[in-house]
Amino acid sequence: MKSIIQQIKKTKWFFGIRREESLFFYSAKYYNREKLTKRQYGSNFVESVLFPREKHNLIRLFNLNQSKIFHSESEKKILKDPTVLEKNISKDYTLWKRIDALSNKLKNSIKQNDYNFSLKLFKKLIEKYGVYGTDFFVIFSQGMKLEQNKDNVNKSALRSLEKHNKWRNTVAFEEEKLGKVLFCFIKFLTKKTGLKVAPLQLMKYLSVREVIGFAEGRINNKQIESKVKARKQNGCAFFYLRNKKYQGIVIDDKKTTKQLTSHFSKLLKVQKAQSLNGIIGQSAFSAKNKVKGEIIVIKDKNILQKIKPNLANKILVTTQTSPHFLPYLKKVKAIITDEGGITSHAAIISREFKIPCIIGTQNATRVLKNNDMVELDLKCGTIKIL
Repeated sequence: MKSIIQQIKKTKWFFGIRREESLFFYSAKYYNREKLTKRQYGSNFVESVLFPREKHNLIRLFNLNQSKIFHSESEKKILKDPTVLEKNISKDYTLWKRIDALSNKLKNSIKQNDYNFSLKLFKKLIEKYGVYGTDFFVIFSQGMKLEQNKDNVNKSALRSLEKHNKWRNTVAFEEEKLGKVLFCFIKFLTKKTGLKVAPLQLMKYLSVREVIGFAEGRINNKQIESKVKARKQNGCAFFYLRNKKYQGIVIDDKKTTKQLTSHFSKLLKVQKAQSLNGIIGQSAFSAKNKVKGEIIVIKDKNILQKIKPNLANKILVTTQTSPHFLPYLKKVKAIITDEGGITSHAAIISREFKIPCIIGTQNATRVLKNNDMVELDLKCGTIKIL
């Protein structure tokens, strides 16, 4: 494992603005990424690492230099022809129709207790989700670059941006639906094999390739139970690098995981120096320079749907918004998120409804508490507790 540590330390990384709760889903999004990116877009994919900032808190990292090149290519393409973005979005909608059809077949196959056919459909769904993962990164990149250049483009390009924003909302629900179907298969799998690991634990701690290997009988129950136990204790890191030796692999030995966590944690502190009195993010929309108000913390959609809060004249603090938040947002004073970039759901909604918004703070939900009074500086992207 010495070589992977050396390679990681030589590479410049930047931190993604979302944490991941499922190794299974993150790895599924990278399924066949190298082949698909080259075949469909003629580009090289951007290397990614999922590392354990804490044992159960996985953070995304991307190769900085590769990302700059990829986004630069996106900018050239989108400014030359903004309809490229619309074509990619249209292709993605068609892909989701196929995913929905396969999902329905899989649900029926599970009901009929047909394991072999269910496994075949499950693998097809994973392949399609890998295509979506590749397309998503490209569409995200093109949308981001169009947003950054929106003051210098024509009306047709702005229509492309509107379609992009609508797409970002739609796919969140599609991914949620697919997640429920894939969970049903993994539940079916654990019952069929007599595995003494809860389905959600499998999705949290196993990569998609490991789940397929288990489903096909290439990995046995004891090996799966051992992997889950080790990753609960030590954490784990997922790699998708251009070096095929480290493409789609998971490392969970204690020594290597500890070294990775130490290295990346130091980088994180350097890149995002924050204090209790000065939370730093990025301004997504600002009608005026400063906003003062009372905080209400709603970490995720599950809490939102459980308590159904009144957010009128409050400053919402959340990990990230999703379409589920829409009915509650129209009267909020401002939005603050831990995660998200300029094409995130929170950023798009804030611009659409003209809600002051600061995104990507990384720690707002941990630092801020209900009823705190704060001041948002939208010019600088900072939040101060009063």
